[in-house]
Amino acid sequence: MRRMNSAKSMRGLSASGWIVCIIVVVVFATAAVKIIPSMLDYNTVKTLLKNVLADNKVGLKSKDEIAADIGRRFSINNIDVIKASNLLIENNDGVLTIIVDYEVRENFFANVDFVMTYKHEFKKNIR
Repeated sequence: MRRMNSAKSMRGLSASGWIVCIIVVVVFATAAVKIIPSMLDYNTVKTLLKNVLADNKVGLKSKDEIAADIGRRFSINNIDVIKASNLLIENNDGVLTIIVDYEVRENFFANVDFVMTYKHEFKKNIR
């Protein structure tokens, strides 16, 4: 019969160790559930705006027509974090610029929030 007299022979976590591990996992999982959808929405916004600028006829459209096209694409892809009217669309010297600048707030718990700021500038030479 073998005896376990030393602490080296004992392995594993105690109950309090498991509780701490579970709390850490739950906190990170909750953070991921709050942050990832916002990041996916921003990725979709970037892709949509790149697709709008990839259109060869975008240089012939007015700012209102471009905004309407973007708004239609946002609606189709269920993007509600930003409206097409919130985008800054400029056409200066043959360079079409679309600027996205918004932030998303997600409540984490109690009075602790995640604030995610998204800003990007898309340019296309339309000469």
